[in-house]
Amino acid sequence: MEYGDADEIEIRGLSILAVHKIEQKLKSQQTLPNIIINSVIIDFYLWDYRRTYSEQLESMPFHKVRSIFY
Repeated sequence: MEYGDADEIEIRGLSILAVHKIEQKLKSQQTLPNIIINSVIIDFYLWDYRRTYSEQLESMPFHKVRSIFY
C-alpha cells in the first residue's frame, strides 16, 4: 500500500474515528474525575501497547505505509 492511496487514507481516517469513539466512551464512564483523557493520550497508549505486546500481536495483520505521518 502506498502513501495517499484511497485505502490508506480510509484506514487513517477510521483510526482517528476509533480513537475519538474510545475517548467518548471513556469520558462517559469516567469514575475518576482527576484523570485527564484525550485523543493524544489514547493514541500514545495504543502505540505503547502495540510495541509492548508486539510478539503476541504478530499474527494480527496490519497495514504498513512508509510515511512521516505515523
